[in-house]
Amino acid sequence: MRALLNGTHALITPHRCGTRYLSSILDANDLIDEAILQHDFRRDLFDYYIANGLKVTMMIRNPFIRERSVHRWLCQIRREEGSFSFEQFIERDLYEVNSYFTVLMDAPEVIENTNFVDLSMIGDFLVNELGIPAHHLGEGADKLYNFPVDDLDDFQVYRDNPQFAEAVAEKYRRELNYFDFWVMP
Repeated sequence: MRALLNGTHALITPHRCGTRYLSSILDANDLIDEAILQHDFRRDLFDYYIANGLKVTMMIRNPFIRERSVHRWLCQIRREEGSFSFEQFIERDLYEVNSYFTVLMDAPEVIENTNFVDLSMIGDFLVNELGIPAHHLGEGADKLYNFPVDDLDDFQVYRDNPQFAEAVAEKYRRELNYFDFWVMP
């Protein structure tokens, strides 16, 4: 969680929700004073930001895509230990990613005072909300996070393996219902 240097916004950036991309864009446009945004959520900071009129925005991401992203990321950082399939990742629950509601600590007043932006709409948010020129956006978040670890399409893998979709749906049931992420392209 981080207040931006524009004095009007603060961001919550959970794991695998565009943090590196956002950090690079915000840093290049002098909106943060350190190289990387932090993943932590601090209720005291949230309350301070709201009390001082900052608009708090949290990046969110379709959980089905998020799990694929976590798998790619783990394969990338654990290359020396060998790669593992998405099936192994799902079956063993190799990495616990906090749900958005865990990050928000189940506080209704936090959810009511937070603007949520789907990572797929990050360009619109950066241009329209923060005033960053579109030509400063570069490749975009999805391009930066697409590490090739398998030949599987992010949605086709769930269509071909409904048990994977069921496992992710169970893990993120509250988000899926609240943010209406049930539709897969």
